[in-house]
Amino acid sequence: MRRNWSIPRSLADIKSLKTEVIFDVSRLGKIRGLRIEKSSGNRIYDDAVLRAVARSANPSLPPPPNTVKEKWLPLGFRFCGQTFCR
Repeated sequence: MRRNWSIPRSLADIKSLKTEVIFDVSRLGKIRGLRIEKSSGNRIYDDAVLRAVARSANPSLPPPPNTVKEKWLPLGFRFCGQTFCR
């Protein structure tokens, strides 16, 4: 996902921005329901986060391991400033 993460140059101070996204991943690595769970309060930043996830899932994400038996696995990511949060 890092290779698809680019921050618009129009954003001056992004160090304090944090966005959380959630979505489901299928057994084939397809995603559904991509949405903002917690907004940064900056629409441009939030949109960049959604684009990064969508680009990373095109054509698909790596499928979950075989030990995961659910048809759809819920996942979430946090983006903080220029990187991912822990």
